[in-house]
Amino acid sequence: MEQSPPDTEKKTRSSAGGHSFSTIPNGLLRYLEARGVLLSVEGQEAAQHLLRVVFLSVIAAIFGLSAWLLLMVSSVCYLAEKSGWTWVQATVAGGLVNLILASIFAFAAWRRLSAARWFEHTINEFGKDRKWLEQLK
Repeated sequence: MEQSPPDTEKKTRSSAGGHSFSTIPNGLLRYLEARGVLLSVEGQEAAQHLLRVVFLSVIAAIFGLSAWLLLMVSSVCYLAEKSGWTWVQATVAGGLVNLILASIFAFAAWRRLSAARWFEHTINEFGKDRKWLEQLK
């Protein structure tokens, strides 16, 4: 495998695509870097927020399943024994209690997810940039 001389290699890289990074204005590069940093920071914040929501969802699922397993068996047995209810009536009562608990945790996760303002600062900055570009025209 032959290697090209260093000068030829530089010319080949700089002419790739017809453009090089040296032709991009320095201000534009700083602008793009600032936007990239802002997008990176907000991406990390969004990931942390999403992890919290996923964590709440998992907790809701665990409590829902655990409640269903434990309360259904014990409440059906207890209600059928103490109140004279049938097994069907006791099972429906236990199921409603478990459904209410699971709904509370699922609603908490949904509220956090729907109230999230994803990439708020980046969107605001892009809006400012758009207004600034419109003024230049």
